[in-house]
Amino acid sequence: MAGLEPCVFLAKGAQVMLTMNLWTDVGLCNGATGTAIDFIYADNHQPPDLPQAVIVKFDNYKGPSISKSIPSCVPIGLNVLMECMSDNNCLVRSVCFNPAKRPLLEKYQKGRTAVRLHKITSSIKDDIESIIIQNNTTVQPVVVPFLYKYAATSSSLPSLSSLQEVSKEQLVDVKAKVSSITAVKTINSRYGYALQRQEVILVDHTTSIKLILWQEHCNKLEDQKTYALQNLGLKESNGSRYLNTPKSEQFLFKEIPSFTQDLAQVTTEIESLTQRKVSGKIIGVQHASKSLSCTSCKKKVTVKSNGKIANCQSC
Repeated sequence: MAGLEPCVFLAKGAQVMLTMNLWTDVGLCNGATGTAIDFIYADNHQPPDLPQAVIVKFDNYKGPSISKSIPSCVPIGLNVLMECMSDNNCLVRSVCFNPAKRPLLEKYQKGRTAVRLHKITSSIKDDIESIIIQNNTTVQPVVVPFLYKYAATSSSLPSLSSLQEVSKEQLVDVKAKVSSITAVKTINSRYGYALQRQEVILVDHTTSIKLILWQEHCNKLEDQKTYALQNLGLKESNGSRYLNTPKSEQFLFKEIPSFTQDLAQVTTEIESLTQRKVSGKIIGVQHASKSLSCTSCKKKVTVKSNGKIANCQSC
């Protein structure tokens, strides 16, 4: 069966009502009514093509208008409202009235790319500041000294395949099912202390990815269960992406209902990265050795001739 084509049945002068909260501080809340004034189409598009936005006049709208000559009017589209991180702990609401800038903003949003906005204006309503992105606003990628924090909701969690478009070393949130999980292993760090490590294979309807759980996060997830996972570090090694529990941020997880779609097949490359727990019986020891090691770096030490003092060449 072919998919349904998106369509809009709307005319100028029609009465419309919002069915969700877009910007409650300025009157764009669930149940707000208004009048459709005009439609905004992409370049070289016209009816019956789908518009990018509908200009609606709301009598109780208190925010910035699309034009000084047309008060109380705002374009309603998919990405009219956004949030910008101005520093590590501050979110600022931003509004873009230029449909031509939407693809560029979406590109930077998907890539978690920091940008500099030049030639913008600001609006303060009820002590809440909003950034207005105008027609002459320029958007340029930059490097900032803090990581992107994505406040995800249950309906906005990205797919695993979309992580390929995200810049590495970012914190991400995902919804995924635990396909397989290994036993906890103890490894020695390069600093000489022991670490607990556990590997998990996550899968959704698009692809699969490896997740490494460290220390206190080991044994927190259960095999074949579906979770909403927050604050995972996105890493890359030898061209392959994987996820890590964070060092400084709090790792959050919550069991949620399973996927309704068919799940993707776990790739052979990903599946080979983990080993399931295997039970066996030891029938003998072929070789054993004994040596003294440094209590600090865990490396082998050399015992002096008197047999009482050992010297660590590494420390």
